[in-house]
Formats: sequence, structure tokens, C-alpha cells
Amino acid sequence: MQWWLRDVWLQALSMKGELLKFPQFASTERVARRLSAGQAMQNLQVLERAQRLLGSNVQEALTLEVALLNLNL
Repeated sequence: MQWWLRDVWLQALSMKGELLKFPQFASTERVARRLSAGQAMQNLQVLERAQRLLGSNVQEALTLEVALLNLNL
């Protein structure tokens, strides 16, 4: 999921080509058109924060739910 969100961010920055991990996904471009580059970066930060929290003593289901609710899609 992190690679895909990275691809969305790159496409929101109008970068294409060999930098994309999943260039075959049409959904990446559709989502990138709806988001600003800042919103796409926030999505990456939300996921990274959730990963850090999951490495600590937190309730996994709640952490994932909050992270998914905070995504800009």
C-alpha cells in the first residue's frame, strides 16, 4: 500500500515513467488527479505513522481504522 501511495504522490507531482512501482494501475492516476501533491504526501505520512504505532503497544484494529479514515482519497 505504501508503494501505491508513493506512486499516487509522484503522479500528483506530474512525474511518470520509470519512477513508478505500479505503472500498470489506472487507479493511481485517477486518484492523483483528485489530490494535490500535499494531500498525497499527507497520505504517506499517515501510513508511516500507523506503521510506527503498530510497532508499539497499541490496539491494531483501532490504529488501522484511524489511519484509513485519515487518508485523502
